[in-house]
Amino acid sequence: MVVSDKAKNIDPNNFEIKWFQYKSTGIEEFEIGRGIKKFTGQIDFSFRSVTDPKKSLLSQSENIANFCIGSAAYKYGKDQERITLITFGPPARVLDTILANTDDYYHEDIIDWHSMAKLKFIENQKTEVMSKLISQEEILKKKIKEIKKDLEEELQKKIKEVEDTQAEIPKFLQDEIKQNPLAFKSAATKDVIDEGVYKYLTPAEILTQRIAQTNTSIPQLSKALGFDISTVYHHVRGTRDVDRKAALRYAHYFNCDPADILFPPIKISLTGRSDLIKKDGQVDIDYTKSENVLCPRDFYSKAREIKAIKITSPSSVYNDHIAYYYYSNKKETDCENKVCFIGVKEKGFMDEPYTNYYIGIYENFRGQTKILNADPYRNKETILNNPDIEFITPIIAFVAVDKVKFAPIVDVKFKEINENEQLQKLEKELEIAEQHWWIENQKLSGKNITTRGKGKSLEKMYKDLRELRLKVDQYRRKIMLTDIETTKDDDMLKRMNDYMDEEIKYLNSAEYWNNKRA
Repeated sequence: MVVSDKAKNIDPNNFEIKWFQYKSTGIEEFEIGRGIKKFTGQIDFSFRSVTDPKKSLLSQSENIANFCIGSAAYKYGKDQERITLITFGPPARVLDTILANTDDYYHEDIIDWHSMAKLKFIENQKTEVMSKLISQEEILKKKIKEIKKDLEEELQKKIKEVEDTQAEIPKFLQDEIKQNPLAFKSAATKDVIDEGVYKYLTPAEILTQRIAQTNTSIPQLSKALGFDISTVYHHVRGTRDVDRKAALRYAHYFNCDPADILFPPIKISLTGRSDLIKKDGQVDIDYTKSENVLCPRDFYSKAREIKAIKITSPSSVYNDHIAYYYYSNKKETDCENKVCFIGVKEKGFMDEPYTNYYIGIYENFRGQTKILNADPYRNKETILNNPDIEFITPIIAFVAVDKVKFAPIVDVKFKEINENEQLQKLEKELEIAEQHWWIENQKLSGKNITTRGKGKSLEKMYKDLRELRLKVDQYRRKIMLTDIETTKDDDMLKRMNDYMDEEIKYLNSAEYWNNKRA
């Protein structure tokens, strides 16, 4: 969606949310009150690329899917009237609004739908801007050639003029010029970075998803990370880039890799499916369907195209695993005794040649080749003998990507401390605090006048010491009661409760603290 000169410019950073009600007269906008609303589904996300023709083509190419229109249907009030939420603006804020008005139960499906809709839009989007960039690049190249030619002619002309006048320059000046030549350096041109597989989700949308999936509020997140709350809001809305340091802090909080904050998961197209047991590793390729699967970051490379095959064998150890391999149309050399993806030339109806695809172990022994079934629970070991191999490339890994789920917040577990160790730690703190309080009291003993600040300091120290003492006794009581409860001795439990109550009364009395002061 390109804004024309006559039309009103749309700012993709502006955010709107509206509610609409269905009536006999049509659809009317209304203000939602405190009535109970119930989510009924009908989620839809529509993406656009909002650009400004007054800006450069480079800046236009960076605004892919930067505007989103979201809608969801609900029932509202006692009459259960049908209402619709319409929101548009930055994709991250649109997603956050839909999630905020919907039960947590539906959040994971809504987030998946948002990601798929954006990915589909990017895949199907027309490449008008890129074609303009290419055509403009060709025009620029042509102009550069013309300028270069003119510059070369001008340079040759200047050289000739220098050579003609060089004889007039004294010898000592010629030597100085040779020793101190002037070098002209041209400014480096700014590289155009193609985001490629990473452009379907921005860091703002990634943060929005993680905040939603962990039921974390932005104030809570800012407090935990020590960020100013406005900084987190800017990051979530996409009005400020998430830098490296911020990504590290977010990653520590969400217990994930910092790359998972800055970049979305890599998704690649699924080549086909294979049943290692029933079909002996033969790969079925459906050219009518397009399905995307996750690809681990370590496998992805622009140097070699990564491909994936899904294993669908309920009785196989590799069931629901994804086999990853690098595309090749030739026979790789490092395939012996390895699990490989193999293209085999076979004869079909009326001896018509065609290519069949297999996953299996390639074996070559004394000129005899075999393809063996890779599954340990196979029905038969050898799939093909001496096949006519068209291409072969090794499988780099089998990965159960369905098990690679979003990592929720997990507290960092240092050395676990049991209750007895915690009690010992508190008792040591109490001992040190009592000694410090006694020393400060001794300093003031015999003095008739005490400063106001010193008096307040001692009063605060007294209160902290008292709270710590009560905390220690509560831990002691908890441990003792736990031990007694395991013996199921009701009489002992009653006597212990009475004793602890009397002990607490004594600790709160002036007699105890006078004795401590003495």
